[in-house]
Amino acid sequence: MTGLGKMLRRTSFIYDFANLVSKSFGSTQVSLGDGNFGIWIGDVNQDGLINLSDLTSVEGSIFNYLLGYYSQDLNGDNLVESADFSLIENNLPYSLIVAKP
Repeated sequence: MTGLGKMLRRTSFIYDFANLVSKSFGSTQVSLGDGNFGIWIGDVNQDGLINLSDLTSVEGSIFNYLLGYYSQDLNGDNLVESADFSLIENNLPYSLIVAKP
């Protein structure tokens, strides 16, 4: 190819974590009580911990009224708002850390 280098082809896929707890690494999912499972959310700054720095990042973003694809938008609705803040606030007491292979 000339000038532009190699073009990367992106492939997307869907993987359903919701129907079996053992589908995530280390079985770190949480039972939602209705036969479905969820994953922990809230490590906004990607440091491996859900802690106060993540909470303050989301809090600051709420006041800036961020619209679009941001790491602080935890529920994926393209708006950083109080619903995102609540997700981290609810997970803070658990001292969650990332589990990697």
